[in-house]
Amino acid sequence: MKTIAVYVSAYPCNSAEPSAGTQLALQKVKQLATEYDQVYVFSFCRYALPPEQGFPSNVLASDIRIGRWHTLLSQILFPLHPLGVAVRMVAIRSAGLSKIPNPDLVYGDFTQSFGCVPTRWTSKAEVRIHDTVRELYGRQSRSGSIPRRLIGLIESLRWRWYEPFVWRSARAVHCLTDREAEAVSTSRGSSTGVLVERPIPSYVCRTRTAASVVKGRLIFWGNLARPENSLAVEYFLENLWPAIKKAVPTAEFRVVGANPPQALLARASDGVSFTGFVDDPAVEFEKAHLSVAPLTFGAGIKIKVLETAFSGIPTICTQVAADGIWDDVPNVIVAGDDRAFVKECVARLS
Repeated sequence: MKTIAVYVSAYPCNSAEPSAGTQLALQKVKQLATEYDQVYVFSFCRYALPPEQGFPSNVLASDIRIGRWHTLLSQILFPLHPLGVAVRMVAIRSAGLSKIPNPDLVYGDFTQSFGCVPTRWTSKAEVRIHDTVRELYGRQSRSGSIPRRLIGLIESLRWRWYEPFVWRSARAVHCLTDREAEAVSTSRGSSTGVLVERPIPSYVCRTRTAASVVKGRLIFWGNLARPENSLAVEYFLENLWPAIKKAVPTAEFRVVGANPPQALLARASDGVSFTGFVDDPAVEFEKAHLSVAPLTFGAGIKIKVLETAFSGIPTICTQVAADGIWDDVPNVIVAGDDRAFVKECVARLS
């Protein structure tokens, strides 16, 4: 009998989207394609992407475009659900998910995907959580502008009930960190069905050498379409970079990653530059003296930190950026506050 898996990702599952989460998603789909006769893939995006060409022949993929009207309708139909869940529950309705023959597995990537799973399939549903979402919005509610804080507060309250509901409902929960697994096990009342999958960085530079490094060059690595990344760069430029540049006048800062917002591009100067999307990260990783991860909010393990650290680049992190990273990862230096962050950078650049 033909075996069927349904894979639902809350974010793009497309190699045209240069994020670490997307790379994990692509890895998972290819794994499922070796285990099941047919795999149906549903993923969400807010802008048009070219069809994914790298899937095996037994994978049928659908990219679901989220529009403004989905957002408006979601708040009418599902006012108590987190916005990221509700909008996908609306968008999935036209995608034909419910017409698929009875699947053997329903796999949701990111907690936000679970609302798309029909109730009748819950007993076959597994979910991979990439972070504790209520923590992400909890941090947002305590920093930034008043509207941003208000959104963070509302969403953290919504996630406070929805996240444990997902953890208890799924047949199995796959976690990326031990801390998340502990939280899920406590919520479920048992560690049964709770699995820890340490993520493997999708990119590691093997060609960085002492001779290739440009002394004094710092990089930030990440998709700048994500607000935690663009705000981290903004915070670094505003609060940390001036002191570093003053102590090490020859230092330069390169922001490496796709989709830099216009407001950040306007901050470019003689010592600050933006690469935009890079086809081959090795071009930048080989020359990096240091990598910085000055994140001020977010939750879950940061794959971008693993990628620079495993590439041999000393990576200076805030506590938020280092969240969930296990102790034996090399080249990760955690700075407890702004002064310590600057001190760590200067000491290694001098």
